[in-house]
Amino acid sequence: MTIKRYAMPYPLVLAGFLFILPGVAAPRTTQITQWRINEFAAYCLDARLALKGLKGEPLPGETPAEYRRRVSSYLTALHELCKRLTPLRTLPSLKDQSPSNDLVWNRIRAHTMRLPAELAAVEHVWHNGTPIGPPSALGSKLLTALDTVMALLNDLRNARP
Repeated sequence: MTIKRYAMPYPLVLAGFLFILPGVAAPRTTQITQWRINEFAAYCLDARLALKGLKGEPLPGETPAEYRRRVSSYLTALHELCKRLTPLRTLPSLKDQSPSNDLVWNRIRAHTMRLPAELAAVEHVWHNGTPIGPPSALGSKLLTALDTVMALLNDLRNARP
């Protein structure tokens, strides 16, 4: 019994890898659509609605458990928003290359990069600080995060793919 040996077409295989590898190794920039921009804006709107009536201190008549639950819902909304906006931390490839649109997208990226640090500051005050008191540090940190969410929402309204 003889075993046939097939010659491996090394030049063809090597040529195939040369065509495939640059696409795999190169960083991918994703195209963004108006639909996706609207989804990101909706995520910001959800977070803004979750932070409605934002107050870093207990409300009149609010029990400590209700207060903790309310602040926890703020933190959950901000965590969810940070997770959903992760793709915006890198600039997408844009069809509209105008300077004004580029400026808007750079602001969106800057806000998206800043939001996790603001969330970490809120959590630090919540877990380690004194969240209750006349000048509530928790309230000011939450307000800073809410301002960033609002800036993101406004910039996403003006962004073009």
